[in-house]
Amino acid sequence: MSDRSHTLGEANIESFATHTAYFCCPAWGVREWRSFDQISLPISDLGFRQGVTAVERLRTYGGMVFCAEQHLLRLRETLRLLKIENGPSTGQLEGLIEECLKLNAELVRQVDVGMTIWVTAGSSKFDPTWAVHLNAIDHEAVAIRQMHGQPIVITSVVQPPMESWPRQAKVRNRLHYYLADLEAKQVDPDATGMLLDLDGSVTESSVANVAIVREGRLVVPPEKKC
Repeated sequence: MSDRSHTLGEANIESFATHTAYFCCPAWGVREWRSFDQISLPISDLGFRQGVTAVERLRTYGGMVFCAEQHLLRLRETLRLLKIENGPSTGQLEGLIEECLKLNAELVRQVDVGMTIWVTAGSSKFDPTWAVHLNAIDHEAVAIRQMHGQPIVITSVVQPPMESWPRQAKVRNRLHYYLADLEAKQVDPDATGMLLDLDGSVTESSVANVAIVREGRLVVPPEKKC
């Protein structure tokens, strides 16, 4: 394992808690870079009250953000599907991604990191609340999964149907994943839960999509179910 993929020590964990992040909260008149531990939501924000939050999670490899353009395109589509208007532009986010890496250069040099962009529907009469920040990656857990696989349990929890919200939307409403993982851990403490579709077919887990290798070929779910 490379030096960039080592397990985070106590100093690095503290660095993530206090790294520099961008936060925009029109309800509070805030648009600034600030310490990550100073980011919070108004109780009236729809991201808190109803879970109306679009999200994209990126990561770095060798200090460079992977597939940023594709992530930002998907975020724009999620905002469109959720009808969240007046959020950050793609160009603005591109600049903030670069600036976030520069402001946290010492941390990014030590280890590859995750980066999260989230946008809520905001508080009543105010534009969306949103942020750009880093998050730690558990490189040790990733390495274990790569070497030994990930235990899974097919649970009784059903994925919200397309009629509830489009599955193309990347959102922060994760109650179904939470319940599936709780059920899975009753069987195996290390397992992640697999969700079902209304027809009983397997869809995904809280951390990954599903694919099967069958007779040397990769089998994935039909596009209409993705």
